[in-house]
Amino acid sequence: VIALILLVCFVVGMIVKTQIGVFIQESLDDYILKFVPGYSIIKETILQFMGKKKFPFSEVILVRAFENDTLMTGFVTDEHPDGQCTVFVPTGPNVTTGFVFHLSRDNVYPVNVSADQAIRTVISCGVGSNKLIKAYSEQAIQT
Repeated sequence: VIALILLVCFVVGMIVKTQIGVFIQESLDDYILKFVPGYSIIKETILQFMGKKKFPFSEVILVRAFENDTLMTGFVTDEHPDGQCTVFVPTGPNVTTGFVFHLSRDNVYPVNVSADQAIRTVISCGVGSNKLIKAYSEQAIQT
């Protein structure tokens, strides 16, 4: 049974690499699968994590959302002409849920850490955050 499953996966993978397979996949995508609830969101998320699509959350930041000493890991999702920006602060361990804040740039601190590292710290509920804090401290010393 396992060999049959692997064989079917291999054959489907080979077919998808051909022009006919690409046409069938794109047709399914455009005319059928886009109507399946949640399909588009899941597809976009997978493409971003696989690196096949530009990751919109590429600027890793630490956020002071409540203007106190609390820092939260977040990502800039949009910038506004008035100097404010929109940030997404994911909740752990599920990075697809979180909070959206609209903040002035004074409360947003970019850190020189990759988005992958930041996401790993969120998924692991804070484990490994020392890299974020170290990058934040080093940048605070430089400014």
